[in-house]
Amino acid sequence: AVVYGLPLLMLAFHLLCVGVTYAAAARGPKAPKLERVIAWIFPVITVVAYVTTIRYAQGANVDTRLWAVTLIAALLIVLGNYLPTAPVKTGWVGFGIRVPWSTNAQAASQKLARTLGYTMVGSGVVILLTLFFPPMVTWIAILAFIAAMLLELAVAYFRQKRH
Repeated sequence: AVVYGLPLLMLAFHLLCVGVTYAAAARGPKAPKLERVIAWIFPVITVVAYVTTIRYAQGANVDTRLWAVTLIAALLIVLGNYLPTAPVKTGWVGFGIRVPWSTNAQAASQKLARTLGYTMVGSGVVILLTLFFPPMVTWIAILAFIAAMLLELAVAYFRQKRH
């Protein structure tokens, strides 16, 4: 199941993400850099997950926390870096983040995308640094990242309601 199932499952996720990305780009403004990043996410994750899984099955001492945290941190840093560069269209902030209340004003949408991008990059760095601490610290950092993202969306909502 792991030898054939994992790559096939990841291929299905990859095709879904790439299909949705290019379908969204066909209906609105294009973000070629971000589209390329999204197209490479699942192939990279697949190779790392496949190699670590096979090495673990062969009896090698594999630090799965190291690989998982590194992948999550790298994903947040890369996506956070490109999110503010993606064009904003009506109904969307950045590329694929739908929050209708922030898209009434172009400046507010760009500010939210920039803030979310900074949060993603900063959280990625913090999550990467948690490798030097016990695993519970990693979980706390991930929960703090989720809380920060939700807080930023709530702040954007209340700012838009005020105006």
